[in-house]
Amino acid sequence: MLRKYAAVAALAIALTPAAALAVPTYSIQVLEGMEGYDTRTTAINDSGQVVGAMVSQEASNLPVRSILWNDGNLVDLAGSDYFIHVAVDINNSGQIIGGYYDSEGDPYIKSYFWNGSLNNITLPEVPTPSWLPYGVNNHGQVVLAPNGVFANKIHLWSQADGLTPIDMPEGTPDVYPTSINDAGQIVGWFENQDGDLQAFFRDTDGSFHELPITGLRYYLGTVEINENGLVSGTVAEDYIDNEFITTGFNWSLEDGLTILDKGSFESSSAHRSNNDQVVGMIGNSEENTFGTIWDNEELFLLDNLVSLEDPLFGLLSITRASGVNNLGQIAAEGILLETGEQIGLLLTPNGIYIAPVPAPGALGLLICGAGLLIYRRRKQI
Repeated sequence: MLRKYAAVAALAIALTPAAALAVPTYSIQVLEGMEGYDTRTTAINDSGQVVGAMVSQEASNLPVRSILWNDGNLVDLAGSDYFIHVAVDINNSGQIIGGYYDSEGDPYIKSYFWNGSLNNITLPEVPTPSWLPYGVNNHGQVVLAPNGVFANKIHLWSQADGLTPIDMPEGTPDVYPTSINDAGQIVGWFENQDGDLQAFFRDTDGSFHELPITGLRYYLGTVEINENGLVSGTVAEDYIDNEFITTGFNWSLEDGLTILDKGSFESSSAHRSNNDQVVGMIGNSEENTFGTIWDNEELFLLDNLVSLEDPLFGLLSITRASGVNNLGQIAAEGILLETGEQIGLLLTPNGIYIAPVPAPGALGLLICGAGLLIYRRRKQI
């Protein structure tokens, strides 16, 4: 394992430009989990609270339990009452959304809204079973979508207003919303006339904008919007040898479309702060994955940004970044190189700037697909 990671690092160094851009180094905090479980992270807020899931190390990867790390302390949101219970997002008030199955064989996923008390889980009433909350803004508005199905309405829910359906403009295709910001701007996907996925942006005046980028219908990646109205996401351009070939992108009304890097982001990544940092992961044909950050219009491997003084330097590999807040803190996952254990991580910028090594764009990197409720044990190398 160490030889393979060393080979990638050596190639990255060989491709370092003469004048690399400056980005911060990071200190690492391990988010302690529970014995017998691997750790997944899904989102982070501006207080550094991280949500995710503990995934059983059994062959089935089940059960799954929602987790909140509050100042590094673990809070089990579900206990043992549910078969699968996953936290999807958290806002700056600490309100958490997610989905769960009551028991093995339960055909319908249910939504939950957690408002700070283990006994205060509110289940939004939705028109049909199996709806999932995908984003919550700082006003407590939740955007919901039917699990795996496109619909002709966008549904919002809040404790104050309950369920609010939003009609789409006449002639608008069925949509699958995935993110909402504090202004009420919404982004997501629709299926275009060619049968491909295409991203959309719904503005506060109700206008509907089709983003000029499309991808394969059966790869439902994430598309997110920050408080500045800037959109980031991922589409799959092809499927070769059981791997998705993907493209990360940025978009705004003012600047249009910017392609980040082919093969840069996977379905649960492309998370963006208000400072225009975007985090995600890259993968290669050997099923290795590496956490990334897009900063100063360049893509960097997070492994190369760990502080040399950090006690964990050289002992782990950051395999995926799942969220970045407006202070630059990153929620991530990693693997301990000696044991192969999968752990949750919180990366905090040190304020010390270096000329780092960008992620190599010429490696022909391929993506490893992932779904919100489908977890696969990473290949042990």
